[in-house]
Amino acid sequence: MANLLEKMKVAAVLLIIGAVSGLAIFGTHTLTEERREENRRMAQLAIYLEMFDGAVAPDDDDIVAIADSSVKEMVTMRDGSGNILGYAFRGEGRISHGDITVIVGIDLDGTIVDVKIADSTQTPSYVQSVRDHYLPKLIDQPIVAMNYDFTSEIAGTSASAGMTFGNVRRIIEDARFIAGDFLSDPIMDAYESLVPDVVSFETFVVFDRAFKEELLVKDDDENTLAYAYLMDLDIDGETVTYVAAYDETEFIGITVFAFDDVPQDAIDAVWAFEGYWNSDFNGLTFDVDGEIENTIAAALTELNTFVENRTWINANTLDYVETLYDGDTVTGYMFIGRSQGLMSINVLEVYLDETGAFQGFTYNQSGDSLNWRTPLIERFGAYEGQTEISQSEAEAAWDDVNPNAPDGETSATGTGQSVYAVISAALDYYSDTLGDE
Repeated sequence: MANLLEKMKVAAVLLIIGAVSGLAIFGTHTLTEERREENRRMAQLAIYLEMFDGAVAPDDDDIVAIADSSVKEMVTMRDGSGNILGYAFRGEGRISHGDITVIVGIDLDGTIVDVKIADSTQTPSYVQSVRDHYLPKLIDQPIVAMNYDFTSEIAGTSASAGMTFGNVRRIIEDARFIAGDFLSDPIMDAYESLVPDVVSFETFVVFDRAFKEELLVKDDDENTLAYAYLMDLDIDGETVTYVAAYDETEFIGITVFAFDDVPQDAIDAVWAFEGYWNSDFNGLTFDVDGEIENTIAAALTELNTFVENRTWINANTLDYVETLYDGDTVTGYMFIGRSQGLMSINVLEVYLDETGAFQGFTYNQSGDSLNWRTPLIERFGAYEGQTEISQSEAEAAWDDVNPNAPDGETSATGTGQSVYAVISAALDYYSDTLGDE
């Protein structure tokens, strides 16, 4: 009995020691997490202050939490006299490689003053690549009119670094929509003047023509209201960006992105086209007077011809086909299609001749690695003139590219499969639909 009591005493002591130790560990862990969070917040504050000369630490009233967005908070930055210097947006993103925290700073005009990666658990080499090659290109850009074309010019960076930058880009775009509530947005103003119910827009296709970009103009339910086309025109030695809008049947109208440095006569010239607004675009011609007006008319005529010759497909892989002409003679077809690649959606232009024979393809937009693009274009070029490309031929194409994989890139197969999906869909569409015309 005495032994049993002694054992119970020992057990009780051990239980008390265990409970106390557990509480101590829990308390230490809690304090450590609180300390880490405090350190993170102090590091973020240091970035906020670094971005804006003369800034002081923000009051609680100047920090606004954001819900349902990659941006988690917006901070109004002030100087010691309370004058607003600009705004900082803290955003968070996640991919399979880990998490990332990004801070974007803009001045009162909406110009990006800096973009910093504040914290990340993503692969350090990818994060550093983004810091070195991508972030410097963002500084001094207007947040309401960001240009990401530079991403296609950055060679030698991995596809995974592109995924990390995808987090940064999403945070910037979410910050743009938040900033749009208090910044003048000449781009949205232009779209609203043509399509009043517009809430958002997104790039659909890019071109190397008189019109450089096709965008989807959407309402708050993400329905496409119209198609907008950007045109950079040389007006008296200056580049002026015009936007023309079409729906499925009509030319809706044209306006200009009225930035401060646009000459007034370049803005006024769009009124020469008012009589053509909301007109059936089939056979539409523009008869106007004036040098600037005729420069605009020439670009609109090229655009209108494209719209007339385009047939929407809206299949899973193919968006539309454009019939190509030499005079009245059909010379071929250009298909726009998109398919999931190794890392993101690839948008392709696939060319067939008038008999439906494959002539080649090019990337319209691609998030996949630059290392695969040219080799795959060249390898699929071996099938020029064929009206069918078999699965085995497609596999041979990307298998030929794979042995040349650079360090850090394991396979061209995912990108190759994406390419083949669009090419084969275009060949099938011609065989099933166009070949009978």
